[in-house]
Order: sequence, then C-alpha cells, then structure tokens
Amino acid sequence: MLAMRWLLAGLLLLTLSGCSNEIKEELLYGTWIMESIDGQDIHTNDFFVIRFNPDGTEMHASPLYEDSVNVRWFHGEDYTFRFLSDTKRSIRITGTSPLGIPVDLNLNILKLTRDKLVYFYAEPYIAGAYISDHRPITLRRPKDDYSQEITGTWEYEMEGKKFRMEFLNGEMYNFHVLDGQSWTITSDLPERYYLYGDFLVVYTVKEWDGIERNHMHWHDNWHLEIKGDKMYMTAFRGLDDVQLKIIARKK
Repeated sequence: MLAMRWLLAGLLLLTLSGCSNEIKEELLYGTWIMESIDGQDIHTNDFFVIRFNPDGTEMHASPLYEDSVNVRWFHGEDYTFRFLSDTKRSIRITGTSPLGIPVDLNLNILKLTRDKLVYFYAEPYIAGAYISDHRPITLRRPKDDYSQEITGTWEYEMEGKKFRMEFLNGEMYNFHVLDGQSWTITSDLPERYYLYGDFLVVYTVKEWDGIERNHMHWHDNWHLEIKGDKMYMTAFRGLDDVQLKIIARKK
C-alpha cells in the first residue's frame, strides 16, 4: 500500500480545506518536483514529478513498483484534470495507471505560489476503493532548466573509480567506465534519461557500497546545479538516508 501511495503521489494534486480564496490558475501550470511529505524528507529515488498544462492534460512521472523488489521510472502524459470548485482549489485527476488500474483522484490545494505547491488527497479512487490521505505533500518549481547545458560528456569519480556520462540528444545517454587506460561503454546503452529542469533521472548502473536499500531501483534520481564546466549532483539514498554529493566536470 505504501508503494501504491507513492504512485498516487506522483499522480497528483490539490486544495485548502475551509479556505474560500480563489487560487490564480496560471500559477498551477508547469512542472512541479516533489520536495517532502508531511514535512519529512524521503529518498530522492522516491520523488515524483508532475506537470499541469493549460489544455487540461497532465504529465505524471514517478517510481513504479512492479513487484515487491523491482522499481522502475514511469513517465506518462495521458492524464487529464479539471477544477471542481469556483475557487479552483479542488481538482480531479483521471486516467489509467501504468499497471492498468483506473485512477480518479480528488486533490485539494493548501498553498500555491510561483515556487511552491502544497496539497493533500481527498478520496483518491483506485482499484474500486476510496482512500483518504490528508498528509500535506510539498512540491517545488525547478530552479533552472539545464536541458541545453547538460549536453556533452561529464566525468566524475566514485569510490575510487572514474565514470563518464555522455548526454547525446536530449533523450539518450551513454555511461562509460575507465577500465585500466581505456574507456568502456556499459552494455545495453545508450539508455533513456529524463531531465525535469534541474531534476535528473538516469538508469542505475552501479550500486553504492555501504548503502542498504529495500528495493532494486532501476533508476537513480539527482538534484542538479550546473555552473560552467561543473555539474553538482546531490541525492539521499538508502535506509540510513546517506547523502550523496558528486561533482562532475565537463570534458
């Protein structure tokens, strides 16, 4: 149920209970990246991303728990939303989950500014049952759009080994490992990557030593900041909330 809750949490949004102030609809449109649930940080690999479009369509991207162990990244753009009240604080999201389950979410906005979105679920419907979850979920706007700056090859060191990520064309990338004196591209590449402004999702190629996980994530999520020829990548991983920090340099 926790896994499904995260899936729903990707599936979206919003309103303020008991508040009659009308929200500014235009502030809702665009991309939102998960930040916390009920004020508590969670592992970066469990974050989700949503985007509301003026035409009533909605994008949802989140971890998809295929079973009790394997987790992959899901990116879907086939959802729709509509406002349920004059204040536009109550929103209904409809569509079908990647597991083929009908989704009908009634979400309530607590706060909406240019940079922050806070909402809770009110009677989300899934698999024939209504489930309420009034914990506030906070999302943020991307601080920057690195879709142009990320193109190219970035090198970094991790646990004594050197790696390169080669971002090709806005969708695919290669992962290189320094083997002795030569660089080797890992098998089954190039792979698909997703970049939501300053939030990067890439294929998991290597587990970090000393980090214990409950699930096998086939993706790794990173917060990015690119300054010149340096790319700063940060994330929380594992059961012990290990904070990872990587500085990659452009080649």
